[in-house]
Amino acid sequence: MKRNRFLFWLCLISLVTVGSYFITARPRPVNEMRAQGVSQRMPTPRGWAVYPPPGTESEDRDCANFSNKAWKVKLTAEELQIDLIPVNSKVIDPLPFEIDPAVIDSGKSGQRITLGDRHVHRADKGWLVGFDAGEWGGALLWSDIDGNGWTKLASVNVVGFTELASSLLIFVSFVHMDIDEGQILRAERDKNNTWVVSSFADLDGAPILFLSGLDDSIIILTTSGLFRLRAPRSIELLLETDYDGLYPNSMVRVQTNVLYIGMRHFVTRVALRDGRWVEEWMVPEDCTRFEVRSDECVCFDDETGRRGSDL
Repeated sequence: MKRNRFLFWLCLISLVTVGSYFITARPRPVNEMRAQGVSQRMPTPRGWAVYPPPGTESEDRDCANFSNKAWKVKLTAEELQIDLIPVNSKVIDPLPFEIDPAVIDSGKSGQRITLGDRHVHRADKGWLVGFDAGEWGGALLWSDIDGNGWTKLASVNVVGFTELASSLLIFVSFVHMDIDEGQILRAERDKNNTWVVSSFADLDGAPILFLSGLDDSIIILTTSGLFRLRAPRSIELLLETDYDGLYPNSMVRVQTNVLYIGMRHFVTRVALRDGRWVEEWMVPEDCTRFEVRSDECVCFDDETGRRGSDL
């Protein structure tokens, strides 16, 4: 009888112990997991599929370089939108007047820098205008509000303008052959009300894209990686990247630490996961197989080999 009672209490204690284990080991709520830095993989955008990162010398990278289309990312009503655009699309920021190319100095070999990208920033009753014609040169200029008087401030390839802690910053680059240089300049008025341009910070690689942050910082994509610039002049490497030959054209933030980058053939997602920045490559769902055919990068069906949409 005593033996039976002993076995009964032993079984009861075991059941309570096991039950307590399952109660304490149950999955934590998702919001609790996120608060402790445990992230979950995000779903891919509709119509897109994750793709293995293409190596610099890979056939996939070579094919993408032959592409005659590119993907541009943007936010519409806070939703990610991915649009197809022609390769080599120029950036031409609008101005309320026409520019007479004759009044702008020509670049190298007599090429007009106005044929390149144009970036504009409204400042102090006038316009700062930057040109980037690649290897042919560039310029930073100041114009009055009506575009009647032009002053050349620097002979640099301007990638864009932004502000950080009340400083007006200008991203400049030069990439040609073995040259891969990038810098941030600062423009300000001196005591004589004259524009003065000075060096603000050097970059590791030429700047391609940048995005103002939510925490008084700027995210910068260069030819070597993704960086964060914080005031006053702190630059932090977030992730090494390799987009050589893919010509990134756009970058957006869909969440605090989730970025999308549009480029030729591919779109990448860069996100902070478990305390480190990680990168995912994506292609359209109907283009998970592609190859060069007649100097074109084309998608094809894996089973039939029939040609799909051109990329």
